[in-house]
Amino acid sequence: MAPSNEKEVKSDELPPNFSFTRDDPFYFGPSTCHLLHYTPAAYMAGIIDMAMLSGFSLWFWQLHNVNQSMDTWVVMCMFALTAGGFFTTALMFYGLKTEQARLVAPKLAFIQLEIFILMVFAAVSIVAMSFGISLTHQLFGTFVRVPEMERDFGPIWPFNIGVISFFAAALCIWMRVLIGGAMDFILDKQFFTDAPSIEMEKTLPRPE
Repeated sequence: MAPSNEKEVKSDELPPNFSFTRDDPFYFGPSTCHLLHYTPAAYMAGIIDMAMLSGFSLWFWQLHNVNQSMDTWVVMCMFALTAGGFFTTALMFYGLKTEQARLVAPKLAFIQLEIFILMVFAAVSIVAMSFGISLTHQLFGTFVRVPEMERDFGPIWPFNIGVISFFAAALCIWMRVLIGGAMDFILDKQFFTDAPSIEMEKTLPRPE
């Protein structure tokens, strides 16, 4: 790591002459139980995100065409979100391959948007369950046809939406940690490549 005035490096945390290496345990993060490097983990996260967005798109399409319980504009928004996810994932894959951190940043921003949307849906679901069916109609009536949703999924369907939203948001947070770790790895590698003469050494306390 680069020396910084904001952080004091403890003498027992670094070897006498620290040099950057891809296989440093720091880049095998706890998010994968220290078993997977952040770079392949970011590829895995991108694939999972595309699969999740595709699954939501297919589900929304079924609710619209088969169940007749989803408005058209909501399905179109989901398709647009999926297209954005695929585009930012493709940028990220290229950025990881060519080691360009700026191409990974849009994916992090997109995942933040996903987390925000999912948490909004989770919050709305909790409020709807707390205040009864009349508020459920008011909150969800803009997005879905409430009678059809109750017909197909029962009276506790807002609870199901809340559970799915929380689970998907947690998955997005996990993916963001993996992708952020891969981006940090690229930045660290670029720093040490551009400044190969910089070494971090142990600093021993001066005798008084």
